[in-house]
Amino acid sequence: FYREMRQSGLKPNVVSYSTLIDAFCKEGMMQQAFKFYVDMRRLGLVPNEHTYTSLIDANCKLGNLSDAFSLADEMLEAGVEWNVVTYTALIDGLCDAERVKEAEELFGKMDIAGVVPNLASYNALIHGFVKEKNMDRALELLNELKGRGIKPDLLLYGT
Repeated sequence: FYREMRQSGLKPNVVSYSTLIDAFCKEGMMQQAFKFYVDMRRLGLVPNEHTYTSLIDANCKLGNLSDAFSLADEMLEAGVEWNVVTYTALIDGLCDAERVKEAEELFGKMDIAGVVPNLASYNALIHGFVKEKNMDRALELLNELKGRGIKPDLLLYGT
């Protein structure tokens, strides 16, 4: 697709690059994703929140937290604000790495940044506390979630 697009004289834009990067990330093909990311930057295209968040989320899922946070820092330096998906990916990655205290600190920064946590954000952090066997904090977060008018789902109750 990409090759055909270039051969026909069409110039890929941020959306087409982001779509390709996201697809490679979802398949765990990080080398390919980064190849397109580098190519995109080389052409002077500025990654958007979707581009960055796809790469951050994939790195978190693969346990590459240092790469994920480097990209998150780069995202902010580029003037692209983190959204709820960005925060949630990082929180989930930290919890998976058993760094729940850091995840909770990051969760707290969401409100300060004006980003409202969603069900997935709460799910990630509650799951982290359950893995730590900190049921009191998990229940506090569940009550906070309900207080915000967010309905728990089966995934959360399965935690």
